[in-house]
Amino acid sequence: PKVRETGDVSKVLANPLTFFLAASLGLCVQLLTNIVIKATSATALKVLSQIRNTIPVIYGIVVYAEIITSTSAIGYLISVLAFGAYTKIKMDVAAAKSAADKAAAAEKATEDIEMGQAKTGTS
Repeated sequence: PKVRETGDVSKVLANPLTFFLAASLGLCVQLLTNIVIKATSATALKVLSQIRNTIPVIYGIVVYAEIITSTSAIGYLISVLAFGAYTKIKMDVAAAKSAADKAAAAEKATEDIEMGQAKTGTS
């Protein structure tokens, strides 16, 4: 493989702790991703990811004085705004579905009560 030809294996062997920690952090990210999705939603994870991706961009501009062209700024802004709109739409749809499910459950409960009263002859 190319890894042996380029001598990159020696880098791993020379710094096993660093590579082990990097791999461990990658595993932790994967496990935490599953936990966040189960605790909240995939949309919440996407929001966190968007925030996480924005921080290095802003950091690079402020700390390293990276030059950002107007085209890059507009493109990034469009990307962030489009993602924000997508997230809002997804959350609105989920809220509407939840409200509809609750209304249906309440209606069914009312029907069940009325049926029970009809069977017993009470009103």
